[in-house]
Amino acid sequence: MVILLYGLVAMHFSATHSPPYDDWRHYSSAVHSLHTGDLRPYAVNPPLLRISTALPTVMLGQKNALGVDPQATHDRPEKRVYATFMRQHGDVFESQIKRAKLVSILWSMFGCWGCFWLAGLVAASDTTGFNAKAGFFAAAAWASSPMMIGHAASLAPDVFAATGVVWATLAIGHWMGRLDIAAAAVAGVGMGLAVCTKFSLVVLVPIWAAACLEWGLRRISAAKLAGSFAMALVAGWFTVQTVYGWSEPAFQLGRPSFASTLMAGELLHTDDGVTRTPDPQYGNRFRGTPLASWWIPLPRVLVEGIDRQKADFDAAGWWAYQNGTWSEIGNLNYYGFAWLIKTPLGHLGLTLTALGIWVRHRFGRDRQRPWGVGDAMLVMLGVSAAVAFLVVSAHTKMNEHYRYIIPCFPAAFVLMGLAFGTLASRAGRIAMIGLLFASVISVAVQYPNMISYFNESVGGGRQGYQYLLGSSVDWGQDLNRLRQWRAARDDRKDDDPPIHFALSSPPMQEDVLRLPADSVDFAWISWREPWARVPHQKTLTPGTYVVSASHLMFPLSPYSVFQDDEPVERIGNTHFVFELEETIDAP
Repeated sequence: MVILLYGLVAMHFSATHSPPYDDWRHYSSAVHSLHTGDLRPYAVNPPLLRISTALPTVMLGQKNALGVDPQATHDRPEKRVYATFMRQHGDVFESQIKRAKLVSILWSMFGCWGCFWLAGLVAASDTTGFNAKAGFFAAAAWASSPMMIGHAASLAPDVFAATGVVWATLAIGHWMGRLDIAAAAVAGVGMGLAVCTKFSLVVLVPIWAAACLEWGLRRISAAKLAGSFAMALVAGWFTVQTVYGWSEPAFQLGRPSFASTLMAGELLHTDDGVTRTPDPQYGNRFRGTPLASWWIPLPRVLVEGIDRQKADFDAAGWWAYQNGTWSEIGNLNYYGFAWLIKTPLGHLGLTLTALGIWVRHRFGRDRQRPWGVGDAMLVMLGVSAAVAFLVVSAHTKMNEHYRYIIPCFPAAFVLMGLAFGTLASRAGRIAMIGLLFASVISVAVQYPNMISYFNESVGGGRQGYQYLLGSSVDWGQDLNRLRQWRAARDDRKDDDPPIHFALSSPPMQEDVLRLPADSVDFAWISWREPWARVPHQKTLTPGTYVVSASHLMFPLSPYSVFQDDEPVERIGNTHFVFELEETIDAP
């Protein structure tokens, strides 16, 4: 029932909100790949989610075939594919994406179901049992998380990666319980699929391997353990190759052109950020070395995609905003700060309570009890979450996307379920239910503003833009609200004040918005853009101004002059409406 309710809420959110910015390119890239077999567009993310979501529309023969020859992977060809899709099929683009998002919701429900099973197994008193109370509580925690609701339908693979983490942990736990070759194959498939949800999960593979090694060395012979590892490796490799359609499954290291300093060596600095040059003498540090002839037994587009993602993280040109301060380099504590203010207070209390209960039980009254499979899965899940959190936090130039730590959330949900399922005190269980109910109430009060959700410690979502920006507040989900707001003013008279929009949107969104206005100012806040490095002078004439939260708070934007004014209206938590009565030069 909890999982079904979660799915229905996610469907309602998806139906009433616009697809986030990334979804447009994810979907058009998937359609291109399905029609041509070319996986280069959006190679910075694995293709599993976007291909599975676009597959129904392609199989049903809907109008979406593309005629485009995209550039190489390092040039982010999804931009060209998106532009072509918009030009050829703009009339059906958004409706097809919304149908594709239904598949993404099913994947998210599958993750919630996996969380139910994982918590129930972890909390079981023996290896064959199942604690349904623990499973129910963990699933309820997943379903009541605003991020799990707001991003459930997204074609960006953050919740999908959380699903991958859960089921990979279950697959590894299956092997730990059986310790045979067949279970090793299942574990390999689970880990392979998890890696194919989001590239950041690659850092978890050594943790999973170390956990299996430590577990196996104590219980089976070295030969049998080696056989299990070999089977898991082959199964995982086969799974990854299958996801990539066995497209160029191996390549010589000296052939590709790379984008990151790690793989490319010397780079060219351009107005569009740091990219590799098209000159063959650059773009691959291995050319001309003995390593150039080495064969890499992985899909070439996978390696190129990880490389391009690494380049984006290393040279990301986003201004980072945190707690009223802008920075070009970001902060290590960004994601910790974001977690504290974007997580429902009830969930924060449950996480700390559950951690305390587990520590007290595991190292107190139960310290003599042998560690079981459930304990191993929980520790592995917790360590994986901690490592993933630290890796994301270390890339301070990408302090914009709180959603990047969503794959860490299942560890907290399962820990909550374990504490609830094993707590002997009736009063304690009632207190935990109360904290969960408080979270549900907080989320319900702010619904449907889930992506821009903030807890009550900072005044809720209406004040959240003062603490974080980027996709933590506005990722294009309110574009439909903007259209509705503008449509309600179609009967304006000639002498009514002109309407101006100041949107922090990729310029490509201009075709999507279709906003009739006297002016629409698209300005992507990035130090790669010349206007975002120096104050941008602009004369603002009397009229109605709809200003995005990012423009309102960015000091170099001319629209920051409205920062101290009270808006006459709000559009969600992302845009503010101001009336200007006299001409001013800004900023």
